[in-house]
Amino acid sequence: MALWAGVSLTCIQVGWGQTFDLINGPEGPLYEPILGSPVLHNARALSLGGAYSVLVNDASALWYNPGSLGRLELTELQAELVYDEVTGHSLALTGTPEAPPPTVSPMESSLARTRIGSVYLAFPLSSTSSWTLGLGTAMTHRLDRAVSADLTYAPGDFIDTLDADPNSFVAEQIEHYTYADDQRGAIWGWQFGVGGRISPSVMIGASGVYYDGYLEFNNRTSFSGTRFEDTISATPGFPVRWDITTTTTEDLHGWGANAGLFIRVLNNFGLSGVVRSPVTYTVYSDQLITEQRDEGVTVETFPVGTMRKIKTPLSASAGVAFRSRGLALAAEGTYTDWSQSEYKDSPWISQYNDLLRITYREELALGLGAEWSPSQGPLSFRAGVRQAYLPYSEYYTVNDRRTYSGGVGFLIDRVVHLDVGASLENWRGRNPLYGFDEEYDQVRVIVTTSYRFE
Repeated sequence: MALWAGVSLTCIQVGWGQTFDLINGPEGPLYEPILGSPVLHNARALSLGGAYSVLVNDASALWYNPGSLGRLELTELQAELVYDEVTGHSLALTGTPEAPPPTVSPMESSLARTRIGSVYLAFPLSSTSSWTLGLGTAMTHRLDRAVSADLTYAPGDFIDTLDADPNSFVAEQIEHYTYADDQRGAIWGWQFGVGGRISPSVMIGASGVYYDGYLEFNNRTSFSGTRFEDTISATPGFPVRWDITTTTTEDLHGWGANAGLFIRVLNNFGLSGVVRSPVTYTVYSDQLITEQRDEGVTVETFPVGTMRKIKTPLSASAGVAFRSRGLALAAEGTYTDWSQSEYKDSPWISQYNDLLRITYREELALGLGAEWSPSQGPLSFRAGVRQAYLPYSEYYTVNDRRTYSGGVGFLIDRVVHLDVGASLENWRGRNPLYGFDEEYDQVRVIVTTSYRFE
């Protein structure tokens, strides 16, 4: 069974170059890493599996639940370091593509980096006020992914037609294909807000967020096979090879707002609710495609620059916690319908809104966490698990994200607190065009320290 691709190899390569975050636009791929849940920062939040909006009592409440800023009675400065390591694996396709899948030689690629995760400052308005101001910045989205593959196609399985002239047929039969893709970058949320008590058991708050980010995508592919000038059966072929490199950089920014509520029920139960507003991002994208072909050693470059606006949907979270004798148990769920995302303001990009609705789906992220402080001492031990459904249609999803986490907190003295958290995350998606699956393992370690001014 032959796969007859009536477009150039260049269009194939940049059209669906990786499983996640990719929409095929008129001038190449549109990567949308902002369509997905924010990453967890703060070591305690990570350790508890993200079940944190109901337990947060430090300066990071500005992000996790602005209403809980009212818990702070002293000015607090908080900062953290984050270590991320992601390992990507290419695997044989588990589904049934339109053509027989290639033979995939398992390969592994890794990216690792250490960077600042957040910096927060929160301070009560006065010594007698129940209201607290907060400001800070945090890495709200990160992009660290790497995958490579070595694929071999059976004769006739991958044929690319190069000439639309019905009187002549020029084609290349792809026999071997290597693929490497890495993506890196981060989006930061610059935040400011206020929260406080409106009654002894109820707190509310709100914050504004300015999002600013820089992303980079590097894709390298090599095709080798046989070129035929007339028909495959009647004309002898000769070897041909394509090497294609695509580099895409994106700068983006947008405004949003968060609102939070915390309610204490009796002395043992707490309830929380957080709403994150829709955000319209302006994305400036520059892409450079370089092609080199050994038939005459032709080198071509194609620079492309675009601007687009994309609006993300509203997101809502709810949490509950129970405390008793040094033990705290918490649960939290977050719901977002990413299929409601839409391109704005430009006819050439708005026509792809139907593709967004098909590609993306509803996402429900569920987190469970436990924290134990023996004898109310200076140590706290934490563990958590989180299940987040990837926001992509089932056609592209094999296994959703699952995260296991743990950590410890140290109260060094009355004003200095140190938290350490670590997590292991796994997810798997499908790359149906090239005939293999992508699996990722993510290791994160966060160290957060805070100082409270007496």
